[in-house]
Amino acid sequence: MSAITATNKPLSPERTVVLFGAPHTDGATGTLLNLYLSSCEGAVTVIDCFKRAVAPCDDCRGCHRVTRCVKRDMDDVYEAVEQADRLVLVAPVYNRSFPAPMKAMLDRFQCYWARRFVHGIRPPIETPKTAVLLTVCGSDRADGAHLEAQVAPLFTVLHVTETKVLHVGGTDTAVDWDAVAEKL
Repeated sequence: MSAITATNKPLSPERTVVLFGAPHTDGATGTLLNLYLSSCEGAVTVIDCFKRAVAPCDDCRGCHRVTRCVKRDMDDVYEAVEQADRLVLVAPVYNRSFPAPMKAMLDRFQCYWARRFVHGIRPPIETPKTAVLLTVCGSDRADGAHLEAQVAPLFTVLHVTETKVLHVGGTDTAVDWDAVAEKL
């Protein structure tokens, strides 16, 4: 299993699931995640999209017949996301999008769209959650609006009731990580 569970300050009942979409844990994306996690309380599960062999959604429509994805390689991810109070997506910007391994995983949440719009289950996930989108990009422009637009429909079927966003630019040169920590 490539999901890693770490517990910080266990008195909090909050459950956080992180989808980490960078190929390197020691780069700018990892630094941003570590800054964010330093303030998290409760159970934190980090799922590294690059370490998972997730099959892409191929529109097999299995989720139209049953209320779950018929491919079984993400069952633990679905369970963790369904139970989470907070969902954190952290990724570098690749060609104005998410890196392919993360995009493949996000596309596999199509089964929740089917729960809502094919099976009429509303909400498709019972536990409401806060979503946090954290991105880094090498250029000085920290424009992640295109990524926000990509995940907006996904967040509706994942029962996200609040979204927080931070885009950090200039990671190819120098970043004032103390200023970033204050924004977090």
